[in-house]
Formats: sequence, structure tokens, C-alpha cells
Amino acid sequence: MHNESGSSAPPRPSLAVGLIVFVLVFVASAVALCFEAELPYLYGRAAAVVFVITAGPLLVLAHEGGHYAVARLIGWRVALFTWGGYTIRLRPWRIRHGAPPFSDAWGAVVAVPTQESRWGYIAVFAGGPAANLAIALLSAVTASALETEAAAFFWLLAALSLLAGVTNLFPWRKGSDGAQIVSILGERDLTARTLMARLAEQMIGEVRPRDWPPSLMQSAMRLTLWTPYSVLLLLLYVWHMDRGEVDAARRIWLRTGDDSEVICERAFFSAFVDGDAQGADGLLTRAGADPSCLRFWRAKAAIAVQQNDFPLAREAIRMARIIAGRDPYATVWDREVLDQLELRCTA
Repeated sequence: MHNESGSSAPPRPSLAVGLIVFVLVFVASAVALCFEAELPYLYGRAAAVVFVITAGPLLVLAHEGGHYAVARLIGWRVALFTWGGYTIRLRPWRIRHGAPPFSDAWGAVVAVPTQESRWGYIAVFAGGPAANLAIALLSAVTASALETEAAAFFWLLAALSLLAGVTNLFPWRKGSDGAQIVSILGERDLTARTLMARLAEQMIGEVRPRDWPPSLMQSAMRLTLWTPYSVLLLLLYVWHMDRGEVDAARRIWLRTGDDSEVICERAFFSAFVDGDAQGADGLLTRAGADPSCLRFWRAKAAIAVQQNDFPLAREAIRMARIIAGRDPYATVWDREVLDQLELRCTA
């Protein structure tokens, strides 16, 4: 993991302590509400306020914890656990706080199958909603047992947790657990999904691309012979580039699609390798500006270097380093390219 200047950042034990304290505060507030009648009035009100404030984030944590628990129960590896702005790498252990790596989700778990299993995938995706439904049941039982005003807070928690579990099970939006389960049931072959999970594990584990297992890369080559999986082709491109196989990386572009990240990478390649700043600028304009995309800023930096606009190049490199520092999929090669661009600015 790198900070904004690109240097290595140490693990943050204080963040781990903070997360544990947050959970304990919620548990303490819940226990205090159960015994509200025996507490002074102000203490009971304070417990209610803390309970309401922390309930939402804890429901998200429980949801992701359900995915994690099921994955570990069936013997799968878990490479990454995110909760809001917290990103937790399991191997190697890293925890940081910043912009969420998955902008369309409040949390995520990256589970890696040890053996390809359709029902394993379904169980892992169902684990999150199952955890929410379990909390809804526990909260309802607790509320039923209480004879004080505090019961209303547990009924509220039960309703919110039930809503979270049920809405996640229905395939009403792209990316929901229910949508993922439907997609898995409709896929004839899960090889591509499993391969991408295992390659994601390599990136999250900070293994540099040229050291990715040959068996994984050979499988990626076979899969992309007939079907242009954009993600796998991008990973093959990075693998070739880190191995210094520029011609092989160039051939990848003949088979890639036209999504914005692919076009940004083409723009970078045109400027950085071919020195064609004008052509690269046209490609980047076609892709559109995406301030959250590492590939966009890297391409912009390469173009600026070719045009001798070094202030713009340094600013683009700075933005790219910020994004690389919080992106669990940024590789050593990505950071080394930024180092090379910075050297060109000073040369």
C-alpha cells in the first residue's frame, strides 16, 4: 500500500482498534437499552442515541460478515473485506480508511474459491442477507421480551435489518446479492468468474503481475481466445507489460472492447510506448474524464510528459498516486510506471 507520494505506508493498528471500539460501543448501547429501567434517565437517552447512530453501519458490517463467515465455513479464502471507507486486506494484513474502493457498494467481500462450485457461490452471496435476517429475528425476539420503551428501538432495528436482507435477495438492481445469484444460476461455465477471483487475489495480495502463476495466465489466454472478456484481457495486458513483452501487449488491443477503462489504457500505451501524444489525447477525449480512474490520470500524465507540460504531468501523477494508494487492485507495475513518468519529468 502506498501513500500519496508513492512510498510504502505501514499498517494502521489504531484503525483496527477503532473498529473494535465501534462494535463494542454498539453492543454496550444495546445492553444498556435492555436494562433501561434500571438506569438514570440521561444514561438511557444517551444509550438510545448511540444505538440509533451506530445501527446502520453495524447492519452493513453484519451483512459483509455474513458473506465472510459463509466463505470461510466452506473453505474459501477471503482476500479483501471492505466496510464503508475501511479497506481490510487479509493477506498481507493491511487496514486503511479513505474513499471506498467500490463506489457503488457500502461494503464488499472478495472471496476466492478453492474449488469451483456453483452452490458455493450461491451460498456466499446468500450469506449477507442471511446475516441480516438473523439479526432481524434476534432483534424481534429481544423487543418482544422487553416491557419498556426501549422495545421500540429493537423493533426498528428488526425492521431495518429485515428490509436490508429482503431487498438484497431480490435481483432488483445490478450488483445486488440476488442479481448475482440469478447470474450464477444462468451461467453455463463458471471458469471465467473463478479465474477473475483468483487473479483478483493476486492483485490484492500485492503479487506483481510478472509473478502471477503461469497456470492462471494460461487459463486466461485460453478463455480469451474466443470470448473477449475485457477484464481478463486487461490483466493479460498488464502481465505482458510487466514482463517487458510490449508487442504481445500491443496485440491485446486488437481484441479488446470499447469501454472507458480500456480506451484510457490504449491512450496511455500510445503516449508512453509509441510517443503519439496527439493520438493518445484523442483517445482520452473519447473515453471521457473520470477523476476516480487510475488509468485516466496515468494516460493524462503520459500525454503531458510527451507534450513537455511537466506541471500538468506532475499533477496527474499526484492524482494517480492517490487513487493507487486506495485501490486494492493497483499493482506494483502501476506504481513503477508512475515512477518512470516522474523521472521523465525531471529528466
